[in-house]
Amino acid sequence: MTNPLPSTTAWAQFGDEIRLKILTEALTFPNGINGARWAWLKQFRVDKFLALPGAGHMAPEALYKKNIVIIIPHQPSRYTELCAIDYPKPEINHWVRRLEFRPWIYGLNVYISKDMTELTKFADSQVDWLHKLASGSIGFQELDLLRIVVESRRISWDGGESEIDMFVENMELSGCIRFRAKKLEIVVQGTCPGACRHEGKCTCKSLNRLKRLLSVHQDPLPETTVAEVSSTST
Repeated sequence: MTNPLPSTTAWAQFGDEIRLKILTEALTFPNGINGARWAWLKQFRVDKFLALPGAGHMAPEALYKKNIVIIIPHQPSRYTELCAIDYPKPEINHWVRRLEFRPWIYGLNVYISKDMTELTKFADSQVDWLHKLASGSIGFQELDLLRIVVESRRISWDGGESEIDMFVENMELSGCIRFRAKKLEIVVQGTCPGACRHEGKCTCKSLNRLKRLLSVHQDPLPETTVAEVSSTST
């Protein structure tokens, strides 16, 4: 179901406060803004509102302040293990209040047996991005919530290392990270609801290791120059 556009005549009579409320309601997405679906959302849900007179400068606030932004690293080509991370550009991502990062860890145990160099290119770039997020060099300095969701398609059942184990080890090598946000949530697939009684068959240890590595603060960030990071603006 799509939201009807107000007539341009009625729109012209509204003040900025009313216009912002209309845009915010129209651009609310219950499932969040997923980078993988951004092109579709922009074409069919966003562009028509941007065409309204005087709406363009309000769009970033209306779009990002209420919706959760979901960032999922991906491979730009199946022929490479290089990692691409698309996110809203720093000029507008100060409106983002809720950010979810889902590291792509599928296949890390395959890459590590194939070529350590290729693993490093793919896994380290995600960890590096998290460090840049913490430093403020890529923006996102007004977060109320940062959620890290680690999803693995395979969990080790034979006592060997799982993809989650390998990702956490990579995180540990980079050191602790403190993000500027009011709240941090860490979600790891395959954890037990209570005390872990399934040693080797869940990822409770990985969750606890991540909790020791990641934290949040509310201190002012130092003055930094926005890093030149490859991204797709959304």
